[in-house]
Amino acid sequence: MKKLLTSTGFLCFCLTLAVLAGALLQAAPLQILDGRIYDQAVKLRRRPSAAGPVALVAIDAASLQELGSWPWPRTEIASMVERLATGGAAAIGLYPLYSSAENNPGLAEIRRLRQDLSAAPAAGGSAGEFAAALAESAGRLDGDARLAAAADRAGNLVLPLRFSLGLPPAGSSSELPPPLKKNSLLPWNPHRDWLSTLSQFRNPLEEGRGEELVAREVSRPVVALTKSARALGHINLLADPDGRLRRVPLGIDYAGRWFPSMALQLAALLRQVPPGDLALGGTDGGFAGVTLGRFLLPTDRHFRQLLDEDDAEAVQVHSFAAVASGAVPVETFRGLPVLIGVTAPGETPLYRLPSGKEAAGVEVAARSLAGLLSPSHLARPWWAFALETLVLLYFGLFLTLVVPRLSLRGGLLILGIFLLTWYGVVGALLVSRGLWFQVGPATLLALLGLALIASLRRRRGTTAGYEDLKLLGLSYQGQGLLDMAHDKFLQCPVADPSIRELLYSLALDFERKRMFNKAVAVYAHILKEGRFKDVKKRVAGLKAMDQTMVFGHKGGKDATLVLHDAASRPTMGRYEILRELGQGAMGTVYLGRDPKINREVAIKTLRYADVEPEQLKGVKARFFREAEAAGRLNHPNIVTIYDAGEEHDMAYLAMEFLDGVDLSRHCTRGHLLPYRQVLKIAAAVADALDYAHRHDLVHRDIKPANIMLLAGGEVKVTDFGIARVMSSSQTQTGVVLGTPSYMSPEQVAGKKVDGRSDLFSLGAVLYEMLSGEKPFKGENLAVLMYNIANGSCPPLSEVAPSLPPCCALIVDRLLAKGITRRYRSAAQVAESLRACLAGEKR
Repeated sequence: MKKLLTSTGFLCFCLTLAVLAGALLQAAPLQILDGRIYDQAVKLRRRPSAAGPVALVAIDAASLQELGSWPWPRTEIASMVERLATGGAAAIGLYPLYSSAENNPGLAEIRRLRQDLSAAPAAGGSAGEFAAALAESAGRLDGDARLAAAADRAGNLVLPLRFSLGLPPAGSSSELPPPLKKNSLLPWNPHRDWLSTLSQFRNPLEEGRGEELVAREVSRPVVALTKSARALGHINLLADPDGRLRRVPLGIDYAGRWFPSMALQLAALLRQVPPGDLALGGTDGGFAGVTLGRFLLPTDRHFRQLLDEDDAEAVQVHSFAAVASGAVPVETFRGLPVLIGVTAPGETPLYRLPSGKEAAGVEVAARSLAGLLSPSHLARPWWAFALETLVLLYFGLFLTLVVPRLSLRGGLLILGIFLLTWYGVVGALLVSRGLWFQVGPATLLALLGLALIASLRRRRGTTAGYEDLKLLGLSYQGQGLLDMAHDKFLQCPVADPSIRELLYSLALDFERKRMFNKAVAVYAHILKEGRFKDVKKRVAGLKAMDQTMVFGHKGGKDATLVLHDAASRPTMGRYEILRELGQGAMGTVYLGRDPKINREVAIKTLRYADVEPEQLKGVKARFFREAEAAGRLNHPNIVTIYDAGEEHDMAYLAMEFLDGVDLSRHCTRGHLLPYRQVLKIAAAVADALDYAHRHDLVHRDIKPANIMLLAGGEVKVTDFGIARVMSSSQTQTGVVLGTPSYMSPEQVAGKKVDGRSDLFSLGAVLYEMLSGEKPFKGENLAVLMYNIANGSCPPLSEVAPSLPPCCALIVDRLLAKGITRRYRSAAQVAESLRACLAGEKR
């Protein structure tokens, strides 16, 4: 149990749970990390926007210098509202909150004089005129009345609400005054279709954490202004834990109803959306959001809008003083939504945006409005939480189950690829679709996980050098350099289970390569740390063996032995050796099996020990070149070559396994085949030779032993190109010259040969199969070769007079000394043979 609790995988599993819990609980460090990543990523997104769809009349430092310190008389603000309404502004948002009546001592004194005057006895006309003048002055000085009158005339003024956030006290009244109720929305009650049901899937630990959007009390404009306003909208802003403002709440929950933001109310006015068509809630295309008539503005589940850096470019900013003085024509604002608010530093709170710049609340509201009016939005779909959780769990499983089995460098590389892929997906969705997903938890898990694994490996002595040894040993093992791999693995601590697994795999490879003594040595090294798998059983089996495998020797007693009781089947490349089939031109032929597709193959071997050292390089090069050429042949009468390779001190060819016999046994009297069958076999061989010649490959060793007659009657020609390989080795000259009876005159003379040489050899084979005698004979090799080059053979018509005359004609033409007198191609030979079978003469 202790070993499990301290294992790398278990600790990575615990780390995954910790990061997952932090993500579910929205831990501040994770939010800060993800926020900083978002700040950089959002800079990648650039989208075209209409020039200046929102206007901001800023009470900036220049305005304060010209018009006086803030706060100004409300009559100044009323005059601006009147100017903007006259200029045709589509909607006006007044950001300063006037929650109490204006304190104007002059206005109070005038009201007192009017009261005294009305209480005095009736006077003459001068007193009445004076009272009218006082009333007119009071009207001019009454900022609240003037602002309310301006709002009435404009008919499109939105005033602010500011909420104190937090859960309301228990037992507090939920009754709202009519003006507030008029400007609020009922909670969203979605239709229960499948999409809305899925959209409710969210972080289970987030329930009860939405109190940041719940208010306990509200500050609203004075009653006179509230009655004149077209709408009321909140101006609350909430910064992230790192102090940056990335999301703007479009709704605040107060007394069981939702209050839209000022930007949302202005957007509704601009789009002429009736109050009944504005709703906080809805799902479309995977988003929760705000329903604005026929538009859905995507938000998160708390109806918060992500700020977009591009929205700042859509805001026209004009100084209040410039607009008031007429320097900026009021026609500039025709058809635009306009916000009026303080931007001068020191007079209003400033918020740090994702770009790092600071902005006043009214500037944030203007950007929010520009984003609401834009056709492209930044948003988090409702399924973002599910996808982020799945990605985090995937990283956790990889850290827990896979990375501990890899080198630190390999784990770092693969995790880096995973992270870059996740970043790429998130970046692509952000740029193309405006979707944002949190990447902070996955990033933190990957970094902490790698740091944990590195620390554990250093503490346990698994250094970077040890990892390099493992990788180097695996590389050597993959290349078949088992001794070098063994040397590297021996430098690693065998107490590590992963090292014992590697050593076990290496010992199995030694067994397959028939290096049993080395396999026993590796098993003994593994047993130093106690029992492991079936090591003891394997060692006992190997030590009990009293036979040895010797590959490649020729002859009956020295032929290769394949031991069926060996602990592991021997292999040649990837092929398992099942048993010996016999001897071929190159060396021993084995029956093998391809374990990948469970196919039996014939494996022909060429021992390098049988080649002169100075010729070995050329023989190997020619072997693989000829094997490649033969491997390209695909004909029903040519044996198929599957593979070629090298194994220790020998090369090998893996080819089609044939169930049949060669024609050697049918070349003596008493065992001859019927002449018609012989002609059919010769025609099939001619077809094969024609196909090979057309592919620029000459056989060079056509003889009965290289022609197979299968159990089903099919004919296969074998050993294409082998004669050329063997002739390049001095020690193998006897293999070629041991069957000179089938050589062509040009081949005997050492001249360059082409396909017509194979036709001469086919003629010799045909002569022998029809008559039971070889066409050319000699007391010794020199006489035989002379007769082939210069002599003539007994006519087939005399040796086998019972044969049809066409047989002799074909054989005589095939055995012509001059190559120009022979058939031009093997195709002509096949045609003549078949014509002979049909009773025609050629």
